[in-house]
Amino acid sequence: MNYCIAAISSINICIKGQKALSQNGIFSKIVSLEPSLTKHGCAYGIEFNCTEKGRVRSILQRYGIRPTQYITSNGENLV
Repeated sequence: MNYCIAAISSINICIKGQKALSQNGIFSKIVSLEPSLTKHGCAYGIEFNCTEKGRVRSILQRYGIRPTQYITSNGENLV
């Protein structure tokens, strides 16, 4: 299974995002990131199944959460 990560700078925002996804039926987990994996050195992210990427973006946007970027679990940048 392929996993994607929404990179976020704050653990509090990650918690809010994970709760929003859960309320909408999407399993996710908060992960610690190597700062070198992201453009802005984000230390946290929300990991989710890549097949849900469109829904995740929409839900996070609806809740006012703006990840700095989306990456795959192997560090590739997603558009």
